[in-house]
Amino acid sequence: MSLKRITSGNNNEKMAVEILKGRFPGNAIKRYCSGDIRDTRKGMDISVEIGDVNLNYQVKPFSSVISFIDDEGDTF
Repeated sequence: MSLKRITSGNNNEKMAVEILKGRFPGNAIKRYCSGDIRDTRKGMDISVEIGDVNLNYQVKPFSSVISFIDDEGDTF
């Protein structure tokens, strides 16, 4: 894996952590390093603890976002 790819991935994960801090203020957010088994084997880059529940995220690069909001207000 190239240094450029690792650096890009780290920057994307840092940005994702900042976004999650805004969405889940006051909750514990953990970011796993590139070699961590949770990252390499389980696809977990970031975990957010909300009470007894952990939300796990894998961060991927993207160039644009298209959102759809359904009649109930859920965003996809």
